[in-house]
Amino acid sequence: MRITDNAITVIADDCAELIELCIRNCLLVTNKAMKALAKRGRLQHEFILLRKLDICNCPRICLESVKYLKKPYFRGLQWIGIGQTHSILVADTVLPQICRERPWLTICKDGCEIPSIPNMPQPQIPTIPNMPQPQMPTIPTLPNMPTIPNMPKVSLPPLPSMPTIPNLPTTIPQIPFFAPPPSKK
Repeated sequence: MRITDNAITVIADDCAELIELCIRNCLLVTNKAMKALAKRGRLQHEFILLRKLDICNCPRICLESVKYLKKPYFRGLQWIGIGQTHSILVADTVLPQICRERPWLTICKDGCEIPSIPNMPQPQIPTIPNMPQPQMPTIPTLPNMPTIPNMPKVSLPPLPSMPTIPNLPTTIPQIPFFAPPPSKK
């Protein structure tokens, strides 16, 4: 199976929860795929930011793609592997500038693989300040019910106790049961 720019574009457009992508050794992937990944989720705010990208040994990804490593693209990117691509040719001139813009970004130039660092935090992205929440009105408490002055208290007499019956058996005696004889009809 051959991975192409079209496949990467579909992934970029449809995989909202994608945080890592390895397209290492995908010989048909070009700058078009990098552009699709770089612009991923810029209009849909529900997209989770891509944090790790491995484009190592993708020879058709050229120097042009380096511009997508600059701001405002790949806002959440924390690691990228660019070994054995044409992007490595500008490593000494452009990559230091990108690293100054994004001090959290690790750029791997020698073919290393995506690190398995659990739970890498997303970088903080500026958001709209919180609007004050409307306050719900409080319901006033009801005043105590007024009492009628000089009202006599009513007391009920205690219930009488039940009389005891002397020599009352506590068990039910066994009474034999006789069935009537069957009728002859």
